[in-house]
Amino acid sequence: MLPRRKSSQTRSWLLPGTQLDYEIARTVDMTFEDGEDFVPVVGGLAIWHLDRWLSGSRATMYSLYEALGGMTPMGLSTLERTHFEQRLTQRVERALLDGELKVREVPRVRQAPPSFIEPVLIEREAPPVERPAPPPPAPEQDIAAQVHALRQAAAHGTPFCEECEKKALQASQKRAA
Repeated sequence: MLPRRKSSQTRSWLLPGTQLDYEIARTVDMTFEDGEDFVPVVGGLAIWHLDRWLSGSRATMYSLYEALGGMTPMGLSTLERTHFEQRLTQRVERALLDGELKVREVPRVRQAPPSFIEPVLIEREAPPVERPAPPPPAPEQDIAAQVHALRQAAAHGTPFCEECEKKALQASQKRAA
């Protein structure tokens, strides 16, 4: 629901327009200082908006109609409601043209978009990663001793790799067969 005027005790209705909003008040309820901003409608956009207000602000229009002395019937069928709303529109239009209702344009309050708030990045310290201790340095290798050990193993038929082991296995299977 749209906010109502708070500057005086005058009952008023705020209805949306395309660029502006319209505040409507009864002339008999206004004091001299209240009526300064309000003007009687002679044609104008307020009448052009009546059907739009009836479809979008039905409760406000019904309240305005009741303030003009009309009664809002309950339990109407769709056809009866259509006829009632035509009478309501004609009554409000006549009240606007006769000066029974006065209108003032109210600049529409535009909400400024919220400013962008930079999200706060909370940096948490990662638990320290324990690194394994480096392996102890290898003892000095005696290359001559390695060569001697490999030659002895080869002489005894010990395989040094998978391929050599496969060949040795195939050779032993051929001998057995």
